[in-house]
Amino acid sequence: MMTKIKEILKKSKFLIEWYDRLKYSAGFIRERIIFIYDRLKEKLFPESEINKILFIRTAGLGDIIRLQVIVDKVKEKYPEAKISYFTSKPMVPLLKLYPTIDKIYTEEEINPLLEEKFDLVISTQYSDDSGLLKGLLQKIKAKEIRGTRLTPNENRVLYWRTWMEKWARIVNVPYRLKDAEKVYLPLSEELIAKTPAVFQKEGLEPQKQYIGICLGGEDALKGNKWCRNFSIKFLSELIEFLIPMYSVILTGKSSDREEREKKELFALKDKFPELIFLIDKLTLEELVVIIDRCSCYISSDTGPMHLALALKVPLIALFGHITGFEYISPKKKGDGWIIINSLKECVPCQGRIKDYCFVKKRALCMEELPLQEIKEAVKFFMG
Repeated sequence: MMTKIKEILKKSKFLIEWYDRLKYSAGFIRERIIFIYDRLKEKLFPESEINKILFIRTAGLGDIIRLQVIVDKVKEKYPEAKISYFTSKPMVPLLKLYPTIDKIYTEEEINPLLEEKFDLVISTQYSDDSGLLKGLLQKIKAKEIRGTRLTPNENRVLYWRTWMEKWARIVNVPYRLKDAEKVYLPLSEELIAKTPAVFQKEGLEPQKQYIGICLGGEDALKGNKWCRNFSIKFLSELIEFLIPMYSVILTGKSSDREEREKKELFALKDKFPELIFLIDKLTLEELVVIIDRCSCYISSDTGPMHLALALKVPLIALFGHITGFEYISPKKKGDGWIIINSLKECVPCQGRIKDYCFVKKRALCMEELPLQEIKEAVKFFMG
C-alpha cells in the first residue's frame, strides 16, 4: 500500500519531498520516545550488575574508529566491566590498539563466543543484514541486547544528528557534539617499531615530507549511497599539480574500480614516474604507519580519512555531497579542512542520484570537486 502511494507521489517533486519529510519526522519522534522511555526505565529500575559487555561491528573502518569514543564512554560508565568485541578479521590489528577492549572475536571464533554469557550486547552493525550476524544475535547468550537485532521487525531506523550520537543515546551515555572530534588511534610500541621496515620496504625516507592521497572507496553506483570515488581525471590533475613540489603517495584499493578504470589507474605509474604508487600494496597496519608519517593527507569520506583524523594528521577531506559534511567532524577547524563541492541541485543524493550518474557510471559531484580550493588547502598545510 505504502509503495503504491509513494509511486503516485513520485509524479510530483513537491509531494514526494513532503512525503520524505513527514516520514523522517515520524521516525525522528519515534526514536526520541524510545530514548526517553529507555532513560526513564534506567532511572526507575537501575540496571543489574554489568560485568561483561560485547560490542558488535564487523565492517566500516571509519565507523569502527569513531565508535571507539562510545566504547570508552561505556567503559567509564561500567569501569569494572570487561569489554569484548566481535568484528571481521581484517579489523583486528586496528582494534588491538585500543586499551579499553579486553578481548576480540572474529568469524573464526563463533563457538567460543557463543559459550560466553554477556550482561550487555551492543550491536551497531545496522547496515549489515547478513545471515552470520542474524544467527549470532539469535544464539548469543545475553541479558540484554541493544542496538539493531537485524530482523525486519526490529531493524530500527535511527534519526539523530550524528552517527556517534545515535549509539550514545542507545547505550545511555552522555554525548556532546564535540565528542565527534575526539576520535583517536593510539599507536603501540610494537607498531612504531615496525615503521622503519615499512618505510624501507616502500622506498620511503623517514625525514622526508609526504602528501598522501586515498583514491576513494566503494562508490554509490555499486549499491552504496555514499559517493566517494575520485575520477581518474581528477586524480591525474591533482597529482600533476602536486608532483613538481611534493613527494606524493597514492593509496587505496583497485578492487573498487571497474576494469576500464583499473587500466587508467595503473597507467598513472607510467605517467608520473615520481609517484609513490602503493595501490593494493598495504596491510591495514602498514597503511596506519604510512598515513601517520604524512605531512598532509587527501581523502574522500572513506576509512583512511578517519584514520588521518584519528592520527591527527592534517587532512583535506573531500565530499561530493553535503550529507557527509553534516554528519562528520571536523568542520574546517582544528587539524582538518572539509571542502564541499559546489554542485547543489542533486544534494543530498541519498535515494535521488541524478540520471547522469547512472548513465555515465560516475557520481557527478565527484567529477566536479574544486581543484583550486584543494590547491589552497595543500599550500596552507605544507607552507
